[in-house]
Amino acid sequence: MIDGGARGELFDPFSAVACPLEVVAFDPDVDAPRGTQKERVRRHFINKALWKETGTVKVHIAHQPATSSVYPPDLELLRTFPDHVGAPQRTTEKVVEIESISIDEAV
Repeated sequence: MIDGGARGELFDPFSAVACPLEVVAFDPDVDAPRGTQKERVRRHFINKALWKETGTVKVHIAHQPATSSVYPPDLELLRTFPDHVGAPQRTTEKVVEIESISIDEAV
């Protein structure tokens, strides 16, 4: 399984899978929480952004780092959501260039 933006635990429904899982996890943030290693899940971490090509990509680092993205936030849309999940959390604080890798090269 491929997990792009692999901060933290696997999410449902994948966290509930009973069979063994082999996961290739991508997250450029070396300080991102990696979740707990579960007996049935084997995770291989690649500290690069998963992107369409290998090189670099500009990433919008959000107030809440887990919501950072290559794509700028749509603040007009995000203002329609509660603040704890909307615009305040996803507002870009800075744009940085991050090393990226294509899925073809990674696996």
